[in-house]
Amino acid sequence: MNAQERGTELLAIAERKLRRGELGRRDFLKLMAAFGVAVGGPAALAGCGGDEGSDQATSAGPLRFLVAEAFWANWNPYGHTAQIGFKIQRNLFDRLVEVQPDMSIRPGLAESWRQLDARTWEFKLHPDVKFHNGQSFTARDVKASVELASGHAPEGRKLPMATLWLPHEVAVVDDRTVRLQGAKPFGPLLNTLAITDMCSATDVAEGLKHLEQKPNGTGAFKLAEDKPARKVLDRFDQHYRGPAKLQQVVWEYIQDPQTRLNALLAGQAHVIDRVEPEQVQLIQRSQGAQAIAVTSAEVQAFWFRQDKKPFADNAPLRRAVASSLDRQAMVELVGGKAQLADSQLATPLEFRQPQSPQYALDPERAKAELARAGVSPPVSFELGGSVGFYPKSREVCELAKQNLEENDLFKVKLTLLELAAWIDMLFGKGKPGELFHGGWGNLTRDPDFAVATLLHSPGAWTGAHDKQTDALIDQGKTTGEPAERGAVYDRLQQRLWEELPSIPFMYSDLSNGVSDKVSDYALFPTFVTEFWGVSLKA
Repeated sequence: MNAQERGTELLAIAERKLRRGELGRRDFLKLMAAFGVAVGGPAALAGCGGDEGSDQATSAGPLRFLVAEAFWANWNPYGHTAQIGFKIQRNLFDRLVEVQPDMSIRPGLAESWRQLDARTWEFKLHPDVKFHNGQSFTARDVKASVELASGHAPEGRKLPMATLWLPHEVAVVDDRTVRLQGAKPFGPLLNTLAITDMCSATDVAEGLKHLEQKPNGTGAFKLAEDKPARKVLDRFDQHYRGPAKLQQVVWEYIQDPQTRLNALLAGQAHVIDRVEPEQVQLIQRSQGAQAIAVTSAEVQAFWFRQDKKPFADNAPLRRAVASSLDRQAMVELVGGKAQLADSQLATPLEFRQPQSPQYALDPERAKAELARAGVSPPVSFELGGSVGFYPKSREVCELAKQNLEENDLFKVKLTLLELAAWIDMLFGKGKPGELFHGGWGNLTRDPDFAVATLLHSPGAWTGAHDKQTDALIDQGKTTGEPAERGAVYDRLQQRLWEELPSIPFMYSDLSNGVSDKVSDYALFPTFVTEFWGVSLKA
């Protein structure tokens, strides 16, 4: 057994222990980082084709998709905030309504719907829908899924998805009709349903551990192979929209962006994500591939630990940091479709309004804010960031350190970590670091998704605890009329821009490299990828 095979075997054992609760997520992520090169390096790419090399590929597949994010979540679709999890789940599960590439909503498992009153919605379900295990999809599955996702978790647990919901009760009218009733009016309902995967009521009844083990959705693909750095999805021929054109989609975690690029240019991969800006021109000049890009709904920001000194309860100090950063230069470092952020809400989101004044590199304002903060320079803190995931993240963080130290106002310890260790930093004991660079990718155009998880108390990793912000987020969630919601989010954006729980600097460039053999591949600004309509040329 060679080193690559041994690494794959050890990761498989670790993953089984993770799912049984015998190994913590942080330790598993450290193993992923340790074995990432051995499992996902060039040798693995060269051998992944078997007898089905790209020259022999037809519209039946397999399509090989190389991704920059490790597969660190389990299969409970309501139990994580992992972008990679949502990307794969788009193909394994269906939802009552579906987000489109332009972030609009179209019917999914629900053929139609109507609002009965301020708190109640009725949905008519598509007939003849099957789960991957052959069970028929009915209104009872909607009831089990929505009630679990919206907060009815066993043992008093609150799943991450519940942060995006209000508690809802679901009445089964008949097998094809359900009525959802919230405890209060729920403005984001349709958008939140568009990211709420429909599970089997039988699976939900088995408990959370059962949901974590293996996905059983109604999606166009079903899970065929489940390894730590490789997930293979086979076509589900009984999908309600008809079989997908591809027979198989292979997802592989390849941390190194150059390795992903080499695989695309060599014809060993069909799609790669998180393309570095200098790689775009190489792809455009190549024979057989193209680069496509959009301005994404992801906000990249410097996030403050609001429950740790020196930044806790000190908005002037946070504004002093913002006035010491050249945000425009950071955007130019990334280039492409990246845009300067002017709100905590990204460009495609509803109710976004540009805020003013813009934060820019302004030493005099930084000194004034530092005086208001009541602290003496230099202020020391740790800035954490990742490498190998966000394009140019190393350069952005190094520029931030340089900016902050230029006028002797701050003393910055810069800690750059591989992705697994960076995630460990976010969730780890004691929450190391006082400021960190990271992104929040919005899966819908509703602003509640952008603010509910990180900016509302307790703020996941951020320690958010501003009562006025909480009240505005709650009001936006429980307001139904669009004009009234817009007014609430105007006030919320002004509050966030003044209090600065985070310093947004960029709406991310999203660049993918795509083989010319791929047809009908759509780039969603949400980073989510749907392969149902995609095909491969022979």
